[in-house]
Amino acid sequence: MTDHSIVRLVDDDADLLAAQEQALRIAGFTPEPFSRAQDALAGLTADFPGVILSDVRMPGMDGLELFRRIHDMDEDLPVILLTGHGDVDMAVAALKAGACDFLTKPVGLDALTAALRRASATRALVMENRKLRQGIAARVGAGFRRSRQPGDAPSARRGRPACGKRGRCADPGAGRVGQGNRRPRHSPAKPPPRAQLCPDRLRHAGPRPL
Repeated sequence: MTDHSIVRLVDDDADLLAAQEQALRIAGFTPEPFSRAQDALAGLTADFPGVILSDVRMPGMDGLELFRRIHDMDEDLPVILLTGHGDVDMAVAALKAGACDFLTKPVGLDALTAALRRASATRALVMENRKLRQGIAARVGAGFRRSRQPGDAPSARRGRPACGKRGRCADPGAGRVGQGNRRPRHSPAKPPPRAQLCPDRLRHAGPRPL
């Protein structure tokens, strides 16, 4: 049995309320009985995992007003309405407004449990989708916070040297990317040319005077 089998019962007829509670327990649901609509609203939030089964005609707040308040809180929370009066116009209006189902008393147990199971399955899907969306939003938010490192701020980026396509930084004072820190290459120095003496001079040259 899961939390989605919870059924909040609302009916001012004590005998009928007790009979519905017993029948739903036998069918595998977890009924929460209330004799007044105001009491059924207490503690009800958008995180409620179950469904609502309410009579329409009750003193004070009736079932339609209860449905409207629940719908304003969470339009995806299934509300099944029961009435002992075959009011077709009321049923059509409620369904158009977003009621999950509209049943006429006396309703058979099979028809009632089938409607509740459909509503419970719908609620389970809604709650699962919400959980998945919250998980995705949390992961996206965590990734965004990690990406916003101090060095990624615009002011920090302005202090970084500009980079070329291959990641080599350009010296602002150099005309070519990647050449700012390179020393100019010089061709190796050539040795001075040797003095070439004419052979005739070597033959005729005599010893130098002292």
